[in-house]
Amino acid sequence: MKYLKISKYVGLSFLTLVLFFACKKIKTDEPIGDGGQQIIRILKYGSKESAPFSSSALTLDLSVATYDFECVLEYSSSQVPTSDVTVTLGYDAAALAAFNAAQPATGIKYIAFNNTQYTIPVATTKFRAGQGISEPFIVRFYPNQLDPSKSYMLPLAITNIAGAPAGVVKAPASSIAYLHVIGNALAGNYNMTALRYNYIGGVSFDGNPANIPAPASTTAIPATKKIFPIDGDNAWADFSNLGSLTSFDFEYVFTQVNNFASINVGYNSKFTSANQIKGTYLSGYVPPTATQKARFRVITHYNNDATGAGNDRIIDELFVQQ
Repeated sequence: MKYLKISKYVGLSFLTLVLFFACKKIKTDEPIGDGGQQIIRILKYGSKESAPFSSSALTLDLSVATYDFECVLEYSSSQVPTSDVTVTLGYDAAALAAFNAAQPATGIKYIAFNNTQYTIPVATTKFRAGQGISEPFIVRFYPNQLDPSKSYMLPLAITNIAGAPAGVVKAPASSIAYLHVIGNALAGNYNMTALRYNYIGGVSFDGNPANIPAPASTTAIPATKKIFPIDGDNAWADFSNLGSLTSFDFEYVFTQVNNFASINVGYNSKFTSANQIKGTYLSGYVPPTATQKARFRVITHYNNDATGAGNDRIIDELFVQQ
């Protein structure tokens, strides 16, 4: 299955298509009971100061039909409730509009998840009498319905509190969790025209496709691939026929330059630690825009030993976005 491997790219300061969680910037203090406010908040998904927007990333498998996001709420008061308290949560369209309006011109503008991409199975959760932490609340996402090139947001907001003592209110700053997926314009499905050239020992190659040396053998490369977002600037895809479905797990890492006017082509650490790269050549790049699909050709010349003492390979892959 295809997973977003955030941990693999930490050293490159990459994030992954990932699901991020954060809440509004705190504008008022939220002391814990004891003479302070009596509030109910969404636990763990605090302010941008205490939980930066990119720090609460989850790994999202884009091939699965469903994924359940689970959170709990906290009852913050000098006393725990003496009877059950019911809290309702739901999608806050106004919060999404306000978030987008506050983004700078170069910032990401999010679209709403539609009703084929998520559901809320039960709209309420409870604090049982004597408990300061609620029962779990679930949002069910349908990852395989997402377009990985788009950025989605679901502001999950506390909308009603029933059964609480007078004075208990939703937290002014952490009653909304901005659940979101950052897309990448390069991400999506691709048709491939590709071939792997295998050599015995080393060969010379200048990057010109017309000058690819005659190989000892060739290996077929899958005719379709998917590019997955790491974040808005970076994406990854299986490398040659040696990607995630093999024991090698070799991958490309694509990084946009000047708002996708061009891209840089790199590789994950599993590839670079096991092989000696002799050359990477990008040609025929067509950027993804609102009116055209991405298209580009990557030729990689490498030796399959980290010291260069193995056998050379030339991987020629033409990516055509669908």
